[in-house]
Amino acid sequence: MFKQDKILFVSAGLAGLPVNVGVSVLLFLALYLSLAFGLHPDALMVGVIVLISSLLAGHASAAAAILQGVGVRSLSIGGAGVDLTRVNEVPARDELLIAAAVPLTHLALFGFFGLASNLVAQHAAALAASAAMAEQHALWRSGVEILWLVAIVNVFLGILHLLPAYPFAGGMIFSRLLHALLPTHIANTVSGFVGLLMFVLWIPLSMGILGVGLGVFLVAPEWHRHLALMNNQPQA
Repeated sequence: MFKQDKILFVSAGLAGLPVNVGVSVLLFLALYLSLAFGLHPDALMVGVIVLISSLLAGHASAAAAILQGVGVRSLSIGGAGVDLTRVNEVPARDELLIAAAVPLTHLALFGFFGLASNLVAQHAAALAASAAMAEQHALWRSGVEILWLVAIVNVFLGILHLLPAYPFAGGMIFSRLLHALLPTHIANTVSGFVGLLMFVLWIPLSMGILGVGLGVFLVAPEWHRHLALMNNQPQA
């Protein structure tokens, strides 16, 4: 998440939770649309799915925080993900549960929409047997494709947020697990080293999927946090 991200506008989320949309979202969209997809409708649809799914995951994280007795002032969404503004300090164990809510939500959405696409596909196959139902069959097949696209995007986001590096939720999960198993200074060093290693590996890995510009955009704002952790100077 961009620490100095300026707020573009504020919207009301679920249960009245304020959602701060950062200016970096515009930069993310510009980089995304500059890929080979251009303004292709499927690319725009993927962008909308990513945004809505990320908002749902952010709300799930906020709900997990509230259930743990942690006050949530607002939910912020920027080009590199979502973040919560908390009222009070978060114990390490609670932070682990709050962070885990993000990838779990994406994987749950993958399961839900994957199952829904299979059920709709079965119905579409039944319609295909009748020539009179050809038009309806085409509509149901389009529905299958959309549902499957939502599922695929969410499994990608779920796996992405399991990577042990910031700004992904996996960075917080990995760090908290290390702190539960190792002395603080060792946990910080290991977390920082793995995060920097992921940063180095991420660039060539993301080139074939996201494009180098978008790939760097997602992880570059947090490289300093991993470096600080290696020097045992953890940042908030």
